Order: sequence, then structure tokens, then C-alpha cells
Amino acid sequence: MKTVLLLFLVVFSVYTINTPFDYIKNKQDKMYRNLLPSDDVIPNTVLPFLLLKYGTLNYEVIKDSGLIQCRTNCRYFFLQTPEGIYSVYPILTGLMALPFYLLPMVLNLIPEITSHGNILRILLLGRTTAGIYATFSVVLFYLMLQKVSTNKLRIMIFTLFYAFGTCTWSISSRGLWQHTTSQFLNSIALYLLFLSVEKPKLIPWVAFTLGWAVAARPTNLIFAIIATIYVFFNYRKYFITFILATLPAIIFLCAINIILFGSPFTEGYSARGYNAFDLTHWSTPFTESLPVFFLSPARSYLVLSPPLLFSFLTCFKVFFTRKYPTQFSKLLKYLIPIYLVNTLVILKWVGWDGSNAFGYRMFVDILPITALLAFDFLKDISKREFALLCVLIITSILFQINAVTLRKSRCLSSYNWGFYCLLPLKR
Repeated sequence: MKTVLLLFLVVFSVYTINTPFDYIKNKQDKMYRNLLPSDDVIPNTVLPFLLLKYGTLNYEVIKDSGLIQCRTNCRYFFLQTPEGIYSVYPILTGLMALPFYLLPMVLNLIPEITSHGNILRILLLGRTTAGIYATFSVVLFYLMLQKVSTNKLRIMIFTLFYAFGTCTWSISSRGLWQHTTSQFLNSIALYLLFLSVEKPKLIPWVAFTLGWAVAARPTNLIFAIIATIYVFFNYRKYFITFILATLPAIIFLCAINIILFGSPFTEGYSARGYNAFDLTHWSTPFTESLPVFFLSPARSYLVLSPPLLFSFLTCFKVFFTRKYPTQFSKLLKYLIPIYLVNTLVILKWVGWDGSNAFGYRMFVDILPITALLAFDFLKDISKREFALLCVLIITSILFQINAVTLRKSRCLSSYNWGFYCLLPLKR
């Protein structure tokens, strides 16, 4: 328990260590760029304020804020209807941030968000909340590694890699993305899957968590569907309760869709006319996305987080080794399709490279699975090989430090094939 608490404190401290400097910088330049990693995080960063101050999901009451900017035409992440202004994105991330906004709001520290100073305070709350959820994801990852290895040193080193050498730092910890809570919820579900190997009664809780993971980010449906197949073939006794455990999240989604968009089957994207089932949104050729995913200096695991590439070797090892030596072999054989299918689906998405965000943003949701598969291959390598791995981990951490301190977690798609986003900004 002491190790877990210390890990939480260290990781969270590192995640937030440059936040005061970002706040001071934006206070001086009257901008938001340092504290705001992307405009995509605005709806869920503001939502807790909206609910606690006005008791509504309708952004109409704060449309004059410099963050919202809905005086005439709303920005792409809002839908303007005759009834009001609503977020196009799933709102669960904003709802999960509510507890961390409560005290400042009760103390009336942020009475409005029209002034620059109060907007910065809202962004501070968003950054802090994101850091907390990202840190919890790291702690859960540490606990998972203890299930697959007894080497405490390697477990801790790889946990620190997961925390500081991957986009857990440069994406999930920097703002209230959908990825932030999605990664956290997927971490819980994955940990519960490991625990359920010895304690099958936990299986319904896997479904309960995955239901909310889908509510946070729809692409987690891939995880949920394959996990359902896994439960059907391996824990059929609990299959009915597994299915029933998803009902709270399903009811929540249907209710929110009715309240905001008038139909249980209409969510923000489709209400805006962006139908997820329209194949034109999934039309990126693999000949375009795969080379960038595997080789790009700005997007690839190869350059940014090389240890993650070993996840693919685990995929090969599990399916082509007759007797895979682990009690979790059955589970791994289902985690691998989750990993591969999710990766291939995202690579077809028109915005698969994450637009203006740093690194492999669109793959952060399943990073717990990716990193776990990588560790499963690396945990038994020789001491000399592990020393070389540590060099790769240090390189990964240096890239992340540059991303969060100087690049503000941003990188335009136009720089996919260059090293511009890996270099310090020129003053």
C-alpha cells in the first residue's frame, strides 16, 4: 500500500509540476494555449462549472464566454439547436470531473467564466482532474503488472515508462479529453479481468465498467464486444449478470440522448450530421495510415515509445507458441484481438492521426492493453537486453518532457514526417 501511495504522489506531482508555470504564462500573455492542449477538451472542461453553477447541460447560458464563442455560429464541438447549445462529444468525462470542481464552486472561487482569470481557473481544474485520472490509470497498470511478473524492479521501471514515456503524460494528463477517462475506465476493466481469473464473481463488474467506458468513448465498444465473447466462452455461469451489468450505462446513454437530442439512438455526432456508420468517415487507406503509424517521427511507437512495439511480438508469441506459459493465456488471446482490431479500426478513421495533438493520441484509450502486452514479452529478457530497454525508456521520457513543457502537447498533421515536433521550440 505504501508503494502504491508513493507511486500515486510521485506521478501526480510530475504531471502537475509545470502547471503553475503554464498558468503564470497564460496570465501574462492573456492567452489559453499553455493550459489548453486542444479545443476538443473545452466542452467537458466547462461542463462541471455549467452543472454546478446553473444546473443545466445547456451551454446557452455561458455562450458569451471566450471559451465557448457561440454568439453567432458555434464551434465544431457544439451543436446549436432551437432548445439550446449542447456538446457534440460524450459528456461522461465532464460528469466524472464534477467531484473535483465541487469545492472551488462551493467556495465561489469561480463565479463566472467570462473574465480571462476565471477561464484560467477552470482550465486549471481541468488539468488537475485529468492528472488525477491519468495517475489512477498508472497505479492500476502497476497493479496489473504484479499479476504477470514477480520482478519488482522491472515492474516499477515499466510502470514509470507507462507514466512518463507514453502519451499517458502528453495527452491523458493534460486536459479532459475523452481519452483521459476512457483510459482510466479501460484500466479498471482490464485489472478486473485479471482479478477475475482467480475470482470469477468479479466478472459482472467488468461489464459494468466497460459500459461506462463505451459511454466515455464509443470506440471502446470493440473492447466491450470482444470481452463479452470472452465471458461467454469462459464464464458462461456469469454471462447473464455480465449483460445485465451494462444496463446502468445503457440507460444513462439513452436518457442523455433523449434529453439532448430527442432520441435514444441519436448522439452528438449523428445529431451534427456526422454519422459514424457513414463509410466515408472510415476511408483512410492503410497505405496512408500504416506507414505513419509505424514509422512517423511524430506519431509512431517506433520513435516516441519504442518499447510499445514489443506488444506485436507478444501477439505473435501467444498465437504461435503451443503452450504459452501463463495462467492468463486464455485472457491474452482475447486481449490481442481487442488491441489489433481497435488499432486497425482507428487507422481507417479520417482523423486517425489525432489532428493537432502530440503523438499517437487516438490510440491512448487502449494504451493499458498495448503496454501490458509489451511488458509480457519484455519481462523475461536478459539483464543486458533490459539495460538496452532502459535506454529506449529514457529516450521516450525525454520526448514526452519536451512535448508537455515546450510543445504543449501539440503537433500538426503537416509535421507527421518530420522531427519538428520532437525538437524544442525556437525562442
